[in-house]
Amino acid sequence: MMNKNDIIFDGQGQSGLGRIVVAGMFTQKKEFDRKPVMRKLRSYALVYVTDGQGDFHDANGFHHHVRKGDLFFLFPEIGHTYGPRKGATWNELYIVFEGPVFDLWYDQGLLNPQKPIIHLAPVDYWFEQLKHAIWSIPQTGSTYSLARICQLQNVLSKIFLHKETLKMEKVDEKWLAQAKMLLDDNLNTKPDYEAIASKLSMSYRSFRLRFTDMANATPGKYRNYRLMDQASEMLATGNMPFKQIASELGFCDEFHFSKRFKQITGMGPKAFQKALRQ
Repeated sequence: MMNKNDIIFDGQGQSGLGRIVVAGMFTQKKEFDRKPVMRKLRSYALVYVTDGQGDFHDANGFHHHVRKGDLFFLFPEIGHTYGPRKGATWNELYIVFEGPVFDLWYDQGLLNPQKPIIHLAPVDYWFEQLKHAIWSIPQTGSTYSLARICQLQNVLSKIFLHKETLKMEKVDEKWLAQAKMLLDDNLNTKPDYEAIASKLSMSYRSFRLRFTDMANATPGKYRNYRLMDQASEMLATGNMPFKQIASELGFCDEFHFSKRFKQITGMGPKAFQKALRQ
């Protein structure tokens, strides 16, 4: 994907918004030093690691084990060092940029030295996005410089939107896990959905809508599925009478248990056990 020190563009044009100082692709071989003299830039920069792994460290005390797909930002006058571990290399795409428009990104907290690293995957997609932002306009001059700046901002906006999407996905995963844990509690008793929703600090209607959207099943159906999972385990691992299983799972009698089991699994308890023993 990359050649050593393959310079894409060395910007000479200056627009009112800023400019791309230099951008290129590079195979990094210099080993990471834990006690280096840290390098400082006068501009912003981003480094996207497309292969390999190593370490990143800055003067703010931030340390990160860098892996394929990590993009990290460098900030004016903040010391930093990075590189592959002993015996390893990595491939990177780098862009050095400066100007008032990027100071606005900094002021708004999007370019944030306290959170300098974002993981971007798939690597091929983001590599092409970054490469296109710079390489698609090779001409020099203020007009072309402005066009490159706009293209880079477009890619940066995609990167930060991607970051927010990942953050929301993690929040959703945590919420769904908590909701399922509450629904799994005491499966053999009648659920109090209002109380479960209250524990999640929301109304039952909001809880039902969000859970259904994320789990592709209503809270009631989810509990029924989990109840039948439990019934399947009891049918598979022992010789417990169906009447006892029905009682332990909270059904009023064996008939209602068998009917619900068949509705959800497609076969009755007897047929299920028979299929397991074949």
